[in-house]
Amino acid sequence: MNYIIIEYKIMRQKQIDNSMDYFEFGKVSKAMKALNWHWEGVEGGIPNESEIRVAARKRLNEVYDHFDNTGEEMIIASGGFEAEIKIEHDGSIGLHLRFVLEGWDNYNTDEYDD
Repeated sequence: MNYIIIEYKIMRQKQIDNSMDYFEFGKVSKAMKALNWHWEGVEGGIPNESEIRVAARKRLNEVYDHFDNTGEEMIIASGGFEAEIKIEHDGSIGLHLRFVLEGWDNYNTDEYDD
């Protein structure tokens, strides 16, 4: 294995670990409980913070795996989480994790003008 591949794998792991360390999973857990937000396959329906963390890490690894295989940017969304990998303006790899309660995108604003 060459040096560049090793450095890339280290960077990948650091980005995922950073997301896991600084994302406020307690807020997600609190919101899910308040909204009675159930996940299929979770005992009791509402996931605990540990289950939420596992799901988030899985999404982050999935977008990185896709990028590793294709070199393409991607968003994977499941259970309220969005994990995104993209090439930033400076050429670096950006890894983003969000928990989305609501959203709206309007790519063709003419269609909705009165």
